[in-house]
Amino acid sequence: MLSQVKQYVAEMGITDHFYQQMVNTEPEQMVIYGRYSKFVPEHDPVYQEVEIAYRARSYGVTTSEMRRREIAAQACKKDEFDDCGEPILWGLSERLYRERSNKARGCWLDEETSILQTLPKKGRRDHPLWIKREACIHNIMLAR
Repeated sequence: MLSQVKQYVAEMGITDHFYQQMVNTEPEQMVIYGRYSKFVPEHDPVYQEVEIAYRARSYGVTTSEMRRREIAAQACKKDEFDDCGEPILWGLSERLYRERSNKARGCWLDEETSILQTLPKKGRRDHPLWIKREACIHNIMLAR
């Protein structure tokens, strides 16, 4: 059981020092750590890099370009009903984005969606069906 807990703690990006303290502390000496504890990072830089890499792959750009586009997309929000962020993420005008996103809806086939939903969330984005769908959307959005 301890090896599973240690593996889980490592996956969460928590330091080994924290794990050792957690498993070796007597119940009467337990400590509740606050939000700003040095043992548990508030933001996981590895997770953030993986997420930006997946988003960059889906938009067909580098991770640095994805970061630049995300900053621009956050700055452009007009109101809650008119989000100009997606066109910026794709590098398209709002008109082209609307036209192409309607076509891209055809990339979402029901039978493939059903299969993907049976998979663990963590592994879906690396499944061949997901990558095929992503390529379909990418090709339509960038007119390739």
